[in-house]
Amino acid sequence: MTAAELQTLYEGLKLNDCTRYDYVLTGYTRDTSFLDKVTEIIQELRRQNPKLVYVCDPVMGDKRNGDGYMYVPENLLPAYKEKVVPLADIITPNQYEAE
Repeated sequence: MTAAELQTLYEGLKLNDCTRYDYVLTGYTRDTSFLDKVTEIIQELRRQNPKLVYVCDPVMGDKRNGDGYMYVPENLLPAYKEKVVPLADIITPNQYEAE
């Protein structure tokens, strides 16, 4: 899914008055524009429900045979560190992602 497709999906939810959530969970993405759109939507949802809990499972990389490797491009790391982590109430990284 692209950031534009996510925006279209979200617009449809808004048109149908389906944007009040208590929890939002995000996982794997490999595109900074998509991650930017996710954070934008989370912020908008929080304006509607300040008690919204945002859970992020970053799914960025792992260790195999002792060696770390990334599933996502390196340019995604600053977006996670600067935008997603401060916004998330709960993050569920594996050990490699947490390091």
